[in-house]
Amino acid sequence: VRGDLAGAGCWGRTLNQNFVKNNMTSMSARSLVWSVYGGVSGDSDGFIDAVQPWSGNYLVRSPIWVTAHTTQFVDVGWVMLDVLTGSSGYLQRGGSYVTYVSPERNQFVLVVEKLHGACRMCHAETTAAEALTFT
Repeated sequence: VRGDLAGAGCWGRTLNQNFVKNNMTSMSARSLVWSVYGGVSGDSDGFIDAVQPWSGNYLVRSPIWVTAHTTQFVDVGWVMLDVLTGSSGYLQRGGSYVTYVSPERNQFVLVVEKLHGACRMCHAETTAAEALTFT
């Protein structure tokens, strides 16, 4: 995953659509913290870049915020609702949505992604504006 906006969008799409397509509930990302000298192949591929970690300087990249949208509002024990019930799935004009529900079933989180733009992994997939209603 690149650390730029295109990489962040691609990561968001991957988080959602891996569940919708394959029922995958976890993901691994390479280089959560990228800490190498500048100019090395893969430069800026981390969620956080720390080119000189001993200095205390670091740069939080776009994919970390996308991850936060998916993870910061849920907790251990929450479940992802399946596609067969319509609680998660694809949007009519591109994109996807995944619903998370608390163990007590009294709270839910809905994550919607509508990536449109440059992404080296999903370049052929585009979205269009649409009004969404969830009931």
